Amino acid sequence: MIKSCPKTRAHKRSKTPNVMALKRKLDKRLSAMVRTRDAELPCISCGEYNILQAGHFVKRKPLTTRWHPMNVNGECAGCNAFDESHLIGYIKGIERKYGQGVAEELVKLSKVRWKVLPDQLQRLIAATNDPDQYVQVWDEVEKEFSGGSQ
Repeated sequence: MIKSCPKTRAHKRSKTPNVMALKRKLDKRLSAMVRTRDAELPCISCGEYNILQAGHFVKRKPLTTRWHPMNVNGECAGCNAFDESHLIGYIKGIERKYGQGVAEELVKLSKVRWKVLPDQLQRLIAATNDPDQYVQVWDEVEKEFSGGSQ
């Protein structure tokens, strides 16, 4: 059996941040930010006051909406994980919170392709300490992946 040389394995390791690790870190930091930001608010979907999770309107797969500040809101566990019809209430909740047409815009945005860059993820991670700053950084990043047309 031929073993690989330890030097070769070590040589393959990159000094640049691992995008997958940055995505996981941003997921965790954004979740904490949303739960703190929305702690005094009712569930975005049912309107009940419960312990909140960070619930996504558009599922997490599309990167263009995965970390969008309007797409991730405080949602109770019952709605977030167990209620198949929670999106009906979620649409009403985000339109009440952010304005008419937001749900439709998020769905449209979810169709845009984005190859996320480590620098963009790092800037978003750094901004999760302040929801207002996060929105500002998100807007900058969104302009980058949309080609500046936003």
